[in-house]
Amino acid sequence: MDKLLGIDIGTQGARLLLTDSKGVVIREINKDFDFENGRIEQDPNIWWKSTLSCLKEIREDCIGLKSISVTSTSGTIIPLGNDNNPLHDALMYSDTRSSVESKEIEEILGVNVKPSYSLSKMLWFKKNYPQKYREVRKWVHATDFIIGKLTGIYSITDYTNALKSGFDVSELKWININKIGLDVNHLPKVVAPGSLVSNISTELSELLRLDKNIQIVAGLTDGCASQFASGACEIGQWSSTIGTTLVLKGVSEKLIQNEVFYSHKHPDGYYLPGGASNMGDDWISKWYTKDELMNLNKYANQEYPSEKFIYPLLIKGERFPFQCEEANLIDDKYLNDKQRYLAGLEAVGYIEKMAFDSIEKITESDIEQVFVAGGGTKSEAWLQIRSSILNKQLIVTENPNAAFGAVLIAASQTLYNSLSEAKNNMIHINKIIKPDDSNTQYKKLFKKYKEWLRLNLN
Repeated sequence: MDKLLGIDIGTQGARLLLTDSKGVVIREINKDFDFENGRIEQDPNIWWKSTLSCLKEIREDCIGLKSISVTSTSGTIIPLGNDNNPLHDALMYSDTRSSVESKEIEEILGVNVKPSYSLSKMLWFKKNYPQKYREVRKWVHATDFIIGKLTGIYSITDYTNALKSGFDVSELKWININKIGLDVNHLPKVVAPGSLVSNISTELSELLRLDKNIQIVAGLTDGCASQFASGACEIGQWSSTIGTTLVLKGVSEKLIQNEVFYSHKHPDGYYLPGGASNMGDDWISKWYTKDELMNLNKYANQEYPSEKFIYPLLIKGERFPFQCEEANLIDDKYLNDKQRYLAGLEAVGYIEKMAFDSIEKITESDIEQVFVAGGGTKSEAWLQIRSSILNKQLIVTENPNAAFGAVLIAASQTLYNSLSEAKNNMIHINKIIKPDDSNTQYKKLFKKYKEWLRLNLN
């Protein structure tokens, strides 16, 4: 039986997902990270240590493993030296210290760059760590680093990870970053997700007692991986993924880019327009324990819609659906834990609707269905609230997570001939959620929330 393995290096932990050729999960394993300030910097060696530990645990199930791919956060970047070891901790996508550099790059190169982009982080690193910068021989993304550990090759990246480092997806080439004082020779070769990088390294295959012919293929960002896992792989389809951040992505024949939208390159040649908010579900794990969630969701299911407003942003700065460098948590001290939980679910739903309203305006389209992925799909109450706020059907597949998206990419050029073929054979719809009667009230509450947020952010 042919098997595929997807590796997801998230903000909060590593997940490995092993499936058969039809997408049936054989084994899943997770290992949490324990970083004190993991939204700014993380030690990539911890990522690999956790990944290797998981691989050792599942190796008995890996007989017949055909291919492996990797996904991780978009915009995270690591400087490597001559020995391919990190010269510094990974600069995370959510690190906004490079806001000055992003504006500088825009002025010099005339391209849209945000502090969350890896390109601005590279320039920030050069200014703040000049000695370390002189030792840089490669810049790699989180996905590339793990693929490097699997193969020994650190010089290849993919369309999706390369975008925020200065890759022109329409021309398929790096922009001239030498103009801002960086060295384009430090950037990797760019290939389509699913392209063969190499077989697993001899050293690792012997260590894990795995078949030496296992193919390691180029990966993709977690937002794109979650999009594909959700089922949104074909033209006109849109996905919404709620994890540590909220990411909306679609598939288009045309390149769509502006101050808040960027477009990745689809493995089959289309474009993947989208935007990412710093808002997500991280406030849930910060404020509540896993043991509390069942009762909290029960309360939310019984009491929605509420008229309580909060803005559960745990880091400073917002990038989509609006840009506000000073945006931060807005809480209501008079709410109890249950009320705050429901208000938080609704707040993310309101931000999601603001984002889709913007997308529909730019694309001049009416999106009726949204494929959803990420941790936000685990709560039935939240799915219903989001569907009613958005006034759209939500489609949930059996494995709507980034690790399964990596599995699809692992299969797309090995067991199958394209991503579309892999999707048709491996993705199965689990349920469809439709707006309920609360939609009428949520239309009014959404207008009130937008005004409340405008007043409180100014």
